[in-house]
Amino acid sequence: MVFYSLIMLLMLPVSLYKGQQVPSKLQIGLKLFFFYCLAVFRTLEIGNDTHTYYNLFTFISGSSDSSISALSGRYEIGYLWLNQTIASLTNNFWVFLAIVTAIIYYAYYKFIDRYSLNPAFSVFLFFILGFWGQTVNILRVQLALAMTIFAFLAFRDKKIWQTVFFMILAVSFQRIAAVFILSFLVPPKINKRLYSFMFISALAVWLFLPQILSIAALVVPYFRTYLTSSHYVVGDVKLAAIFGAIVRFVFLAFCLYIFKVHEKELSEKERTALIYQINMIFISFLITLISLRFNLLDRCQTFNWLFIIVLIPNTLNRIKNWKNKVLSFVAILIFCIAQFFVFNIYRPNWNHTYPYKTILLEGR
Repeated sequence: MVFYSLIMLLMLPVSLYKGQQVPSKLQIGLKLFFFYCLAVFRTLEIGNDTHTYYNLFTFISGSSDSSISALSGRYEIGYLWLNQTIASLTNNFWVFLAIVTAIIYYAYYKFIDRYSLNPAFSVFLFFILGFWGQTVNILRVQLALAMTIFAFLAFRDKKIWQTVFFMILAVSFQRIAAVFILSFLVPPKINKRLYSFMFISALAVWLFLPQILSIAALVVPYFRTYLTSSHYVVGDVKLAAIFGAIVRFVFLAFCLYIFKVHEKELSEKERTALIYQINMIFISFLITLISLRFNLLDRCQTFNWLFIIVLIPNTLNRIKNWKNKVLSFVAILIFCIAQFFVFNIYRPNWNHTYPYKTILLEGR
């Protein structure tokens, strides 16, 4: 873990220092570019699914259109089309990886630049909260996440057709992105009635989950392979899901408390933005609870959990008392870093990002 520890030691002070010599956009871009390079120049051993993506791209590079269409039951058509488009230009997998990862990181850049009051700290959270690990692991989900970011940005700008276009793209990369459509229907408010309704709805899904999954398997036949898999078992509670639910509850409770204390000090625009971000984390928490019964569903909450990298800095920024702000920051930092090390040391098989290996040093 020396390599990742050095990254934290170097990134943390830079993330906290708000220097004016370098424009904010350039600071975010440079920091994300560093993680982009780590994601692109990794070996095939980094990331659980990297070998699978490599084999698929290699197959598509030497296959006909008819052979590719046969894969549409296993992979979404948008992802296959993207593979085919890039394969028509090059058969180098790392060029493919560079192009796809660039799309993902540009989306993160746009999201952080627009919504974070402390973009540098958001980039740091992007790393220690596991988003970087996901960009080297679940590529299709991350491509879909990038499209949902563009859809969300368009939605906030009231560009409905762009919103629809990017959501269609998101689903074409990963079907579960369709879950994020429900997020557009959540009103920008926080009250007991709304939260009770959302919680009861989640409870109903949890209770009737086997029936819902059976219907999903009829709509998407390939989904049946997950239902019959020994790795994904309905009712089999995974440690990752339990820990994920605890983490989301802790952050949700903290951000809700700070919001309520300082709500009257916020402008209407600031209030609406924070409420929406908090609601996204609440939805992420509910989906994680449902995934306790079927852990594959944990990926569905990725699209909502994204908002945590802007919500934490934005919440900390509202704390006026300097002592309370420092204590809150230190507590969150220790919690996040501890989570990072526990995951990578004791559960390295969850993402396969430790120890890190790069193709730039292979053969040396």
